[in-house]
Amino acid sequence: MAIDAPPGRVREKMIVERPAGTKFSRSRQPGGGSSPLLRGEDNRLQTQAVLFPDDTEDDLDPRIVAALAVGLAAGAVAVKAAPLVAATLRDLRSRMSRKRQTALSAAKPSTGAEEPPTTMP
Repeated sequence: MAIDAPPGRVREKMIVERPAGTKFSRSRQPGGGSSPLLRGEDNRLQTQAVLFPDDTEDDLDPRIVAALAVGLAAGAVAVKAAPLVAATLRDLRSRMSRKRQTALSAAKPSTGAEEPPTTMP
């Protein structure tokens, strides 16, 4: 699988096989890469690494990424909007309760006796 590389270069993902107890030599090329030469603990050259193509599919399908992004955005909107929606519903319920009490008190003739306040069921 090709990876973005500088012009005139090719980069690929590879699986590396090397003996235990060895480490890669530093490359003399600019860019900070490693050489395929393997050195032991005493820094003496021992062998070269063996490279195999990386056949694993680790790239995500763009449709899956888009669906995850949309789901994440919808979740964020829901979390941000929930307190506002709850406050609006409480305010609406309070207004309806006051209208009902006003309508009930206007419909009943006053007898002069104090009546207990009506409660919402």
